[in-house]
Amino acid sequence: LPSESFLCELGAMARSAAGEDLTSAVLACPPASCLDFGCPGHEFVTKGLQGCLSVSEAIDTTFEVEFIVFYQAIPASVFRTITITSPCTTAKAPYFCDDDRTCSSVECEIRDSLAAIAGSLNADKTPPVIY
Repeated sequence: LPSESFLCELGAMARSAAGEDLTSAVLACPPASCLDFGCPGHEFVTKGLQGCLSVSEAIDTTFEVEFIVFYQAIPASVFRTITITSPCTTAKAPYFCDDDRTCSSVECEIRDSLAAIAGSLNADKTPPVIY
């Protein structure tokens, strides 16, 4: 399952015309300011998609992520469209609640209403003290 530490994106593979594996040199969404010197630290194998998108965005938000590799100072790039999908994929808890980013077994509004009612029922039950 996707999480902030493991996003479901496999990156990109790259090979030179001679068949040399360049996959470890593929950069993920490097800033333009570092392209002249290779963008150390922006290798996909090192950073994944960190800094490329925000997992706190709403479900169905899409991002374009650029993957770049240099071979003999010549760049090649590809763009991938990534969509944030619901992490709630089980029948047991199919509803994604944006407010606390959890999965629920009932619609979020109903869950919140039930929680409010339960909270008022669990109010202070300490008996009064008479002086």
